[in-house]
Amino acid sequence: MAPLTLPVSPALSKRQEEILWAASIGMSDKVIAGRLGVSPRTLEGHWRAIHRKLGSANRCQAGFIFAALR
Repeated sequence: MAPLTLPVSPALSKRQEEILWAASIGMSDKVIAGRLGVSPRTLEGHWRAIHRKLGSANRCQAGFIFAALR
């Protein structure tokens, strides 16, 4: 079985990093959207971009990958 590899530089935007940080401390998407002043639909777009850049399938996995890259 091939080892799991992480992207070297996912180049997340500052906003995407803010979203990952907020999710990591347990904020729901509704709360994150409200705090950032964006619609839930816009937040969904940010999550899609985060998953694409990190190669993750869900927010938990995205958090682990992001933490490992830091």
